[in-house]
Amino acid sequence: MAESLWGAFALLLIVEGLLPFLSPQTWRDTFRKMIELSDGQLRFIGLASIALARGDLDAATAALLHAREAWGGSTPPASWYHYAGVEALLRANFERATQLLAEGVARYPSSAVLLNNLSVAQEACGRFDEARRSVERAAQTDCAMPQLYRNLGDALGREGRSAEAEQAYLKAAAATASVGPVR
Repeated sequence: MAESLWGAFALLLIVEGLLPFLSPQTWRDTFRKMIELSDGQLRFIGLASIALARGDLDAATAALLHAREAWGGSTPPASWYHYAGVEALLRANFERATQLLAEGVARYPSSAVLLNNLSVAQEACGRFDEARRSVERAAQTDCAMPQLYRNLGDALGREGRSAEAEQAYLKAAAATASVGPVR
């Protein structure tokens, strides 16, 4: 049991270190916004993250609803849109995921994570052109997320743009090599 806890803690530290390593400015911006949140708002976002990691979609939904209520009429942070979009994707509610993530992108247009997730939702809805445009926008942020470049490669490959797809896959490989394999 203790060994499992130490392994989980080590994984947590790795995951927490990825964003500042891959995109320091995004991390700074996110951190600045997060410290402005109330304790309750932070707790609901944390609870939603934990629930999603455990696969407890009902608990994630409840936490996200409470978090949204806690903001009242103000704009939730990008992390809320991320988790709400992931929750909708995991429920296979692709239209809702697209709606939530598009709203998040409208409010946080330079968020590579939201743009990448929006691309996934649009692809799940069969909107391949929109998905490609979203993931291309995400790639323009110079974010070093390997999955973003894999998604871009897939989108370009579907359109028969094999040379561009190959370049995207090479960027994904380089990004993966810089952070190590993702498990």
